Amino acid sequence: MIVIAFVFLVSCFFATQYFLFRKKSLSEVSCKHLDEIPCPGAIPILGNICDMFFSYDELWKIARKRALDHYPIYRQNFFNKNNVYLMNPEDIEVIFRDTSISKKGSYYDPLRKVVASGLIVNDEESWHSRRKILKKSFDFSVISECIAIFNKEVISLVSRLQKNINEEVDLNLHVENLIFKITFANFLGNEYSITDKKAEDYIHAMKTVLEIMLLKKTKPYLNFVWPLLKAKKDEDKSLDEMNTYISKAIEENSDQYAQKNKTYFNTLDLLLGAPHLFDTEGVRDEITTFVLGSQDATSSALSFMLMALANYPEHQESVYEEIKNILINNQNPTYSDLTSMDYLDRFIKECLRLYPPFIMMERTLTKDIITKTGYRLPKGTMVLISLLDIQRNPNLFPNPEKFDPDRFLLENNIQRHPFSYIPFGAGPKICIAQKFAVLALKAIICGILQNFKLEPGTKIENIEFSRTANLGVKGGIKVNLKKR
Repeated sequence: MIVIAFVFLVSCFFATQYFLFRKKSLSEVSCKHLDEIPCPGAIPILGNICDMFFSYDELWKIARKRALDHYPIYRQNFFNKNNVYLMNPEDIEVIFRDTSISKKGSYYDPLRKVVASGLIVNDEESWHSRRKILKKSFDFSVISECIAIFNKEVISLVSRLQKNINEEVDLNLHVENLIFKITFANFLGNEYSITDKKAEDYIHAMKTVLEIMLLKKTKPYLNFVWPLLKAKKDEDKSLDEMNTYISKAIEENSDQYAQKNKTYFNTLDLLLGAPHLFDTEGVRDEITTFVLGSQDATSSALSFMLMALANYPEHQESVYEEIKNILINNQNPTYSDLTSMDYLDRFIKECLRLYPPFIMMERTLTKDIITKTGYRLPKGTMVLISLLDIQRNPNLFPNPEKFDPDRFLLENNIQRHPFSYIPFGAGPKICIAQKFAVLALKAIICGILQNFKLEPGTKIENIEFSRTANLGVKGGIKVNLKKR
């Protein structure tokens, strides 16, 4: 009875908003254009309100079906507030090429509580200046220095995995700790060491925050009672733990920066060297941004890649042969070695096509636009871009479920619209750390395949995706390790 009353009150509130919003925000011309876009599952006036009450698993299946059935565009409607899903790469290019027509909207509000002014959510005038500074931390000279960090942590990982020969291993914890250490060493300096316990504590707090962010996105009606929920206390506690950890790490490394005479080798050096752009909180926000972006996304990507290697022995063998031919004496890879691994590069791209860590990107329009497919979208419309649905769409990738690294041979790339494959985003706001991430993934895969042959624990045909902040698999990803 209480639930029914609650639903009724929420419905009444949004019904009122429907008429106010329609009258105030949308012209009749805009409405007519929006009404031409398919709106599957909607009911009169209330729109897609039922979506709010589905479970994550149900919503996942519904979203995948809508994307397939309604290519190249469909919408969700919540009391006349429209969310438009774009899947045509030409439409997506319109949104991403011109940063003046859109901004990162309310979809990112839960993330703003974590990173405040961080680059991933920053749409202010300072964005250009901040990005220009931060981009220097991924220049060739800096990234090439990172390879030693990659190799050091990979050797440590291999040593731990040696204890699991001929056993099934749950990769998640190993992978998360490894990526966390690599990320912190790069952003704070090679001298910064992290114990497994510290890494696990931070990762636990971060996962709690990310899970709560997802809860807020998918169950917005909880905002009415959020201060009363246990999740609010968990969120505050975990955020405090993350901020304390980052602040302490910055303070410890600030002294080292003062002794470097402003010779910039890592992200913290760059931030401390630009006090006119980054105050104390700004430094913390950017470090947190990079840790969140690198940690969760790269861990997810690496787990799926190791699963693919285990499940496709022919591709594992091709990757291993290339590694063996380039690293002749089983030595640690250099920057030049990693960039010359063409087959591994295509393998990684195919994994990112099928299993993109970032599932969804969002922009809120700041002016009316007309898409290449002919729809007028009014100012204020939230535009959502599902990477998973775009990169698995048969209109863009024939036989999309087939694992085929040769999709990314040059002759195949030139036939495909560049915005049909965007695991790192696209346009002026494309991820500045993508090269760092790919080189880290290559170095880790080299170290693992030089020492182990992978056999499947988790079978690809049996996996069920789980919607966390990034793409995951229910029950985790497991592989069997065999000594090579």
